[in-house]
Amino acid sequence: MAPKLVAESGLLKGKVYSLEGQEEYILGRDPDLANIVLEDPSVSRKHLLITETDEGFFAQNLSLINPSLLDDKPLKEKMPLQDGQVLQIGSTHFRYTTTFDETFKVSDQELDTIFEEDHKMPTSFDFSMPPPSRYLLKVLSGPNAGAEFFMEKNKPYKIGKDPLKCDIIFYDRSVSSEHASIEIKDDGTILIKDLDSRNGVFVSGVNVDEDNIAFQDVVSLGTTTFVVIDTEQEQPTIISPVPREVRAKKEAKPISSWKKIFVPTQDLAIASVFTLIVLIIGVSMLMLFKGTPKEIAKIDHTMEIKNTLQIYPSLEFTYNNVSKDLFLVGHLSTEVEKDQMLFELGSLSFLNKIDDNVVVDELIWQEMNSIFAKNSDWQSVTMYSPGPGQFVVSGYLDKTGDVAKLQDFINLNFNFVDQLKNEVYADDILTQAIDKMLAQNGFFNVQSSFADGGATLQGSINSNNEKNYLNLLNNLRHVDGIRKINDLVVVQKQQQEDAISLGSQFVVSGVSKQANKNVNVIINGKIYFLGEGFEGMTIVKILQDEVLLEKDGLKYKINYTL
Repeated sequence: MAPKLVAESGLLKGKVYSLEGQEEYILGRDPDLANIVLEDPSVSRKHLLITETDEGFFAQNLSLINPSLLDDKPLKEKMPLQDGQVLQIGSTHFRYTTTFDETFKVSDQELDTIFEEDHKMPTSFDFSMPPPSRYLLKVLSGPNAGAEFFMEKNKPYKIGKDPLKCDIIFYDRSVSSEHASIEIKDDGTILIKDLDSRNGVFVSGVNVDEDNIAFQDVVSLGTTTFVVIDTEQEQPTIISPVPREVRAKKEAKPISSWKKIFVPTQDLAIASVFTLIVLIIGVSMLMLFKGTPKEIAKIDHTMEIKNTLQIYPSLEFTYNNVSKDLFLVGHLSTEVEKDQMLFELGSLSFLNKIDDNVVVDELIWQEMNSIFAKNSDWQSVTMYSPGPGQFVVSGYLDKTGDVAKLQDFINLNFNFVDQLKNEVYADDILTQAIDKMLAQNGFFNVQSSFADGGATLQGSINSNNEKNYLNLLNNLRHVDGIRKINDLVVVQKQQQEDAISLGSQFVVSGVSKQANKNVNVIINGKIYFLGEGFEGMTIVKILQDEVLLEKDGLKYKINYTL
């Protein structure tokens, strides 16, 4: 039989995944990368790898941000999976089982009953119940409201949410794994004990460690309440009186008129007095309660919570006015800010429980920076948070390929990609962009270099081109990724009017035109293009009878005749 992963608690509770038909299973939230997709925002895109070998199934963690746990211990290396072990993936606990059948089982021993929850469970589950007995534990409220568990005398029942250790299972996050034990004694008393639970045991609103309770007493474990019922106990009965027989109409003496009935004077007097008393009492009561009805002020707890959280606009909440439970989601920048927020909510006495799902951004980017620091290629990259729910990764890497590898890592391991701004740049791309702008503006004597966000320019320009050069510098400052410019270019004044002739040592044997403009020239049998270097000089113009060149602000020329 193929092993299965059964989700016992968390966002995916009730889901069952079969490990059959493949040798490798990737669990994650990205349908393009995972073949078992877990729709849970706390799960990484590729979170866990399960492989099948001749020795059995093995699990290997793939998430650096939110590592998987095996039996509450970090999964640091490839580990074999044993029947009954629990894997925590994101917010969900999965039971690895090799004995899961068409009939739903949570342990080797059959439970008293299985109850349905609000969400739809798989249709293949068999919610069969054991034969009923006299005593019944009935859930009144909570996630399992309506569930019923039959109980027997002198048999202790353990209550909790761990299906392997408990007899009565409540799928309630506020109930401990082993919360309480309950037993019906021979004399009909019911003994309940608190098993060092986190949220305690309350009987009729009173917190108890161990107590004898009666049938119909309301017991609360977390947000779940229940009562124990004796189904054979006598209940108060309303008895209807037997109707008296009446004689048939034909035997009754008809009364022709009520006026003919004789009523004694004494009876009339008593009736009159009684009527007067009733009338006086009625009028008095009417005057007593007559008045303007007063409205009972209703406290808007939702508005009070909203006012408390108004300085945290990045948070959202839902409030259950019946259970008094508060559910929080969103982002806060620091742990100090979160502690302050929880302290302020703690002052609201009407709150029963706070389900805290708030992400502290400080912990997220600190963890990512720790990962970057361990990789020698990424040590110049840092992540920070400019505001709640906002992340920025910045820095410089040598090559374009290095930036691509970093981006792939972030996409796979960072859970808030849609809230991340990427400001990591490649030095080679920025160097190419600077050289291209220099060439387009004719500054062939200026060389560039780039490192750590700074561009360095060296060389010389003619004073006639100084204005264009300043415009170029201004444009470079607006290029994304260039944080500073170190300008070492020397401006040389034009001291010559005529170009220096290079004589006959260079022979021009042809030129080529494009759109009526000379674009290349053949010098000493080799083709050179406009703007290309030649003997340490730069070709700046190809005229009809001469080629003009420049070097360090000086002009040169090669005369020719074709």
